Amino acid sequence: MIDCNQLPGHLKRICTGEHRQSNGLPFDDSDRAEIVSRFLRINVSSCDLPESAIKLPVLTRVKSDIGTKLHEIVTREVGRIECGDCRDEITRLNLLSASEVTQEASTIADGMVDRAKTKAPKFWQRWGATLAPGVAKENALKWISEATGCPWSSEIRHITMHLWPTIKHDAWQWNLEQLSKRWRLFNGTKILTIVTDSSTVEHEAVTEFCRHRGMVFDHVLVRENHKSLREVATWVPMLTLLNPETAGPNEVVFACHGKGVRHETREDHIKAWAEVMYESCLDYWPIAEEQLKTKVSAGSFRRFGGFTTKCRNFHYSGTFFWWRLAELGKRDWKKVEQKYWGTENWISCQAESNECGVLFHDKCASLYEYEYWKEVIWPAWVEWKLANAKHACVH
Repeated sequence: MIDCNQLPGHLKRICTGEHRQSNGLPFDDSDRAEIVSRFLRINVSSCDLPESAIKLPVLTRVKSDIGTKLHEIVTREVGRIECGDCRDEITRLNLLSASEVTQEASTIADGMVDRAKTKAPKFWQRWGATLAPGVAKENALKWISEATGCPWSSEIRHITMHLWPTIKHDAWQWNLEQLSKRWRLFNGTKILTIVTDSSTVEHEAVTEFCRHRGMVFDHVLVRENHKSLREVATWVPMLTLLNPETAGPNEVVFACHGKGVRHETREDHIKAWAEVMYESCLDYWPIAEEQLKTKVSAGSFRRFGGFTTKCRNFHYSGTFFWWRLAELGKRDWKKVEQKYWGTENWISCQAESNECGVLFHDKCASLYEYEYWKEVIWPAWVEWKLANAKHACVH
């Protein structure tokens, strides 16, 4: 007779009925008997399990061999790893379908990285998992995708936009026209926040402008402009409408705002800044989608420093970026520093820099400097577009 309390890790908790499935339900008696028998390679009749379970045939409820495939992939990539928890996880994954494994891929990858810190066969692999867990997790997610045969794809693409429709020039109309050219890319929830004050048009003028260009937002929030907080004041209300904590794994969000509306004049390089963000993020969508397979976000013009912050102090300069809704929904997504740059720095409050992808121009300097554009950005942009021409989309 096998005592459940003598079994390792998750297997012990499954055997005793403490461990639950990913859907929150407990394993039934037959599942518990099957897991133990497969793990120990023994007859279920020798396990300390209910009589009803012992009488059931084994191996009839296995949903997949994903755990076995993943084990083979890991062995191929890093070498054979011997650990009880690893064998336990292999057995557990074999009882899940491909869609169930995909649903909890991030959690599975986190577990793989944690085990690699002490169980990887070579010291430099253990060292790498400890010092660069983001890179290790990226590899783990690729291996999980290969094992399931279900590569990640962004099936649902949402958009959030903050707009201050000032009357001093046409920047707000220009920004909406940029979106209208790419509107078909978005097939999820579309959210627009319009903030008004004595220097803006009425919100009805904005929605009418959108309607004439074929853009209908699912949610239009109208708020009074908060001059000191700007987009920060409306960030969490918009995100709340997307239900991050219950989102599916294949939902992504594009965050943007009316770039250039607060400037007195429409300087060439400020307008170009917005143009490059719209183009790199939306017109080369396949590049963003590829990065989002293993990253929690993807955007252009990543900059380190610039703010006095308690977070990690990097950001996408200009605040145009894609992010994975479910992944960041597991984190402290309501944490926004209450400064005018809070939304720009939001991603660094949620993730490490190595978890975040860059589409165009990493480690940039101040984009407000015309000479920087002339000497660095414009030449780099031309080169980038030529190199990535095959990924350009027609919306």
